[in-house]
Order: sequence, then C-alpha cells, then structure tokens
Amino acid sequence: MKYLRFIAKRLLYMVLTLVLTTFIIFILLHTFGANPVMTICGNKTVSEEMKQSIIENYQLNENIISQYCTWLKGVVMGDFGISYVGKQSVGAAIIQK
Repeated sequence: MKYLRFIAKRLLYMVLTLVLTTFIIFILLHTFGANPVMTICGNKTVSEEMKQSIIENYQLNENIISQYCTWLKGVVMGDFGISYVGKQSVGAAIIQK
C-alpha cells in the first residue's frame, strides 16, 4: 500500500509539472512569439476578411486562458491541432517523423 501511495503521488506531480510547463510555454509563445496570423499567411498580402477568417478559424479571438484550455483538451483527447505552416494534422506529422 505504501508503494501504491508513492506511485500515485509521483504521477500527480508529473501531471501537475506537465500542465504547469505547457502553460508557461504557451504564455511565453503568445507573449513573445510570432503572430500566428502572419505565420499562416506567410509573405502574402491578404485581405482583412481573410485575416478575420483565420482568427475565427483558429479561435485566436479568445483570451489566452481559453485558448490554452481548448489546446489542453485537444491534447488530452489526442488532437494536437493543425499545423500553421504545413496545413496538416500535427499528430500525423509527429507519427510520420
């Protein structure tokens, strides 16, 4: 019973560490990272309607906490989202590599 408690405590710490680490990285990327809309568009000039469409499609108009919760829910369900650059599933790209 003592070992089971130890393992459960370690698993809890592991999950908390992963959530905290991903949250910090998520915040840093949104604070100091590149603009996702510009990353998606590349060097092309696009209309404001297209930019708004991208913002709504990727839910970039939500606050950061809401975006993180959506991302975390997807990761837990095995959906890593769509790559901005490759326009393919991130999970499929990881498996392919």
